[in-house]
Amino acid sequence: MKTKQHFTEQGVLGVFCLFLGPIVTAGGWYLALKNSGQTYGDLPPIVSAMVILGGGFISLASIPLMLVGREFTSSDG
Repeated sequence: MKTKQHFTEQGVLGVFCLFLGPIVTAGGWYLALKNSGQTYGDLPPIVSAMVILGGGFISLASIPLMLVGREFTSSDG
């Protein structure tokens, strides 16, 4: 008996979020570091903090999406 696994739409979204989360977080850190060297920054510090938190949330949301978004098929042979 062979069992195969594939992702549904939710699982594919989870894989996408797994890669998107760190990219968003890195962008938030870039904004934070870019604005920290300026006397009057373009953005308030809360914006970069929200982007960093959003990236972390996206990364954490990817795990349950990948777990729920799986399907198994079994076949003989």
